[in-house]
Amino acid sequence: MALQKRTVKIIAITVIALIIIGALLGIILGLVLRSDKVEDKPELEVWPRGADGGKEPKISYKVSDNNTFLPWIRRLNDTLSEYNKIRTGSNAGKLVQCNYHTVLNKDQVCDVNVNLFYPCTAANNYNYQNGKPCVFLKLNKVANWVPNLFNTTESLPASMPLDLKQAIKPQSGKPEMNQVWVSCEGVSQEDKDSIGSLQYIPNSAHGFPSYYFPYAKQEAYLSPFVVVLFENPTLDKPINVVCKAWAKNIVDKNEQVSIRFQLKVDS
Repeated sequence: MALQKRTVKIIAITVIALIIIGALLGIILGLVLRSDKVEDKPELEVWPRGADGGKEPKISYKVSDNNTFLPWIRRLNDTLSEYNKIRTGSNAGKLVQCNYHTVLNKDQVCDVNVNLFYPCTAANNYNYQNGKPCVFLKLNKVANWVPNLFNTTESLPASMPLDLKQAIKPQSGKPEMNQVWVSCEGVSQEDKDSIGSLQYIPNSAHGFPSYYFPYAKQEAYLSPFVVVLFENPTLDKPINVVCKAWAKNIVDKNEQVSIRFQLKVDS
């Protein structure tokens, strides 16, 4: 009887150990797969993120106190560090200065030189010290996604903001029409009145050029940015901002994919 009890105990311990080991392996495998996961639908992202990593940050700081905006600068630096590392690493030779006529081989990718986004550069603290901060927008990586573009002025949707339509119009008939367009505006009328004028960098026509797509899991691939420079936001007041990416196949619940964040610049 004692032998039977001992045998049952050993079997129970073994089973429990196997369950624990299986659970740990499952967690480890899940983390590994998640770290290399490529999203299956396009989403618009905003940087810098908040300290908690939230996707819709409340970017708040005081111009007269650099201690309040340096954390935002550091988080932007961390995000953009991979863009500078690749320029000096083993994959630097794969970077190409692309235009709308560029033909890449399978190992090449279009360069994204974040040092050319002045005044929205690390050397200039992304213009935060001037009360005219820069916010970076990008699309997440979606393997083999090809945007279906609004590349004629006749196809622009009625819901597209007027300022974006006006920016697109001068590109009519040009290769520059081949972009995933981007717009940013205040959420409410009060926000619209407070947001001030915006400048889009590096492309004044508000978009992600089509030559960055598709992402085919190239080793050196860098997601392009649209940088929004807030030229004269109303000070000492929170401003709720919504930005949208415009392509025919980048919709969420029948609306263009969007991201919201809040900006508050104190004097």
